[in-house]
Amino acid sequence: MTEARRAPDKVRDVACVLLSVALLLFARRYDGPGSTFLHQHGANLSFSFGAFYILRLLRVPRSGRAWITALLALAGVWLQEGLQAAGLYPGVFDPLDLLYDAGGVVLAWALCVATSRVRTSSLSR
Repeated sequence: MTEARRAPDKVRDVACVLLSVALLLFARRYDGPGSTFLHQHGANLSFSFGAFYILRLLRVPRSGRAWITALLALAGVWLQEGLQAAGLYPGVFDPLDLLYDAGGVVLAWALCVATSRVRTSSLSR
């Protein structure tokens, strides 16, 4: 991948990490319609979304393939959930959290693939 194509990826990745942090902060403070959902599962969605893009910024794995990054991010957040279930990590384990963790990673992966394809198709014109 050329340096010119890598720069937009880094901008997107940093923006998505910042979005994830903003959503985490918003979910903790929000007290309107849907606040119960946000308080219970918003952190799972935003943390797993952010974990994907943190791994992208760290270039883990080195291949840069989005689906491998998605699997690693999902393994990491599910490991944390498993440690919660075992009582080795603070927090309350909810089996639905696994679904929302996966949802956050899938959203991140889909955004990554979609923005990469749009950029690739516009570069080939």
